Amino acid sequence: MLKKAVAILLTSCVGAAGYASNLVSNGSFELGAFVNNNGYGDTGVQTFGDGNGLSDWTLAGGMNVARLVNGNSYHLTASDGTMFLDLTGYSNTMPTETLSQQLATVSGQTYDVSFDVGVDNAIGVFERPVTMLMSLGTFSGNYTNNLGGPGNQWQHFDVQVTASQANAVLAFQGTVGVDYIGLDNISVTPSSTPEPITLSLMAVGLGFAARRRLQERAK
Repeated sequence: MLKKAVAILLTSCVGAAGYASNLVSNGSFELGAFVNNNGYGDTGVQTFGDGNGLSDWTLAGGMNVARLVNGNSYHLTASDGTMFLDLTGYSNTMPTETLSQQLATVSGQTYDVSFDVGVDNAIGVFERPVTMLMSLGTFSGNYTNNLGGPGNQWQHFDVQVTASQANAVLAFQGTVGVDYIGLDNISVTPSSTPEPITLSLMAVGLGFAARRRLQERAK
């Protein structure tokens, strides 16, 4: 019975440590009706300005971003799903509009932050290198896509960040580029490294198992 209880305890601990849910809403920009509203005759391009309804995200900076759907005029494709963002929009100004979302982070918890940054080496003003500034709370870093190869190229980034505060803001801003800085496939999940309380429970379970073995040997 004790062995079974210890097994259940350890399984629960490992399961809790391995469970990770994405704190980001609409991380691949698939939510919300697509409206071709750019006004430039391009197909598959929807623009958003400050306070202009990009689901779950806040825009700031006085410019605009563009949401593109696969099959657009520029032959660009998403890295995840069918839609993605171009942070330069039709403003084509550096730095770009800032895209942000407040997350339910816990102070002191480590998170795995991942995202894809896109270039298009088939079009001169869309080509590498481009740089994205990513921040979570007080943490910030610059991430550059300098991939070669023809056409549409997405580079995936994984960053571990320890939250310095609860309910930290995740933000992205293009800092180097010309007419295109792609962004897609954003996620923020609790790190798979077990938390101290989980490690403590595992230690208790192992302690019970060791004590049981000693008792059996003494009989």
